[in-house]
Amino acid sequence: MNGATEAEILVLESTLGRSLPPAYREYLLRSGHDESGPLRGTDCFIRHVIDNNKWLPKLFAGNDVRWTLPERYVCFFMHQGYIAAWFNLDDSHPDPSCWCYREGEMPLPEARGTFSSFMRSVVEACGGTWTDPGLTLDAGVGRQVGGRSAPPAPVGTKRAMQPGHSERRKSRISGSRSTPRQSATRLT
Repeated sequence: MNGATEAEILVLESTLGRSLPPAYREYLLRSGHDESGPLRGTDCFIRHVIDNNKWLPKLFAGNDVRWTLPERYVCFFMHQGYIAAWFNLDDSHPDPSCWCYREGEMPLPEARGTFSSFMRSVVEACGGTWTDPGLTLDAGVGRQVGGRSAPPAPVGTKRAMQPGHSERRKSRISGSRSTPRQSATRLT
């Protein structure tokens, strides 16, 4: 796997104005550039975060979703412009709770357990293997020690994870979207 560098993560944290939770930092260090892995075609890598954060309110507005996002959030996952997942950046838990919205399937966003449980379910649904990022989990239960519920919540299938589709979908709806190369230069 190709991870992001500590320097890239520090730039992202500076841009967001807050430190990232440990579980998400570990994911970025391990897989922040792994665009040829099981999640290829999904905007869930370090170069996507800022654009995803800008896109999420547009996704809500385009679907008349009445939902108030937290003041600071990280939209860590956007698939084909119609599935998004994010967490509140002010959540002080090392593995923050996350929310998911699917255009056409959900009238409002839904809670999806922790960041790690969400990513585990997505990676495994795509045929990959997920290793929890250095956090102690209850054996076989899927819950973090500390009582935070983390049920798996698959959101994608192998068939749906096709490279390139997300950029076309977002461009069609918004009329403009930076290219992957433009996004990458912001964080380097």
